[in-house]
Amino acid sequence: MESYLVELKENQVLCREGDPSSELYLLHSGKLLICVVNGTQVKALAVIHPGEFIGELSFFDGKPRSTHIIAIEKRAAILLRYPLPKGPLASF
Repeated sequence: MESYLVELKENQVLCREGDPSSELYLLHSGKLLICVVNGTQVKALAVIHPGEFIGELSFFDGKPRSTHIIAIEKRAAILLRYPLPKGPLASF
């Protein structure tokens, strides 16, 4: 699996609900907000801290993202990104 660093600025959106996805992220530093948006209403569901994974549902089931993920710190959040493997594992 390939991995690389992604840097996010404060308030930068990593993904939006409904986005297609095949990545699994591991938060290396900073904090991320997991939320849902309904019109102008934003409902916070969780705050992700370093060492936690993000995107595991979409990674394993291949369905679109179920929430928005937004960086919430002034310092860049650094993430490791893993693409979905091709082959037998992808069919689970």
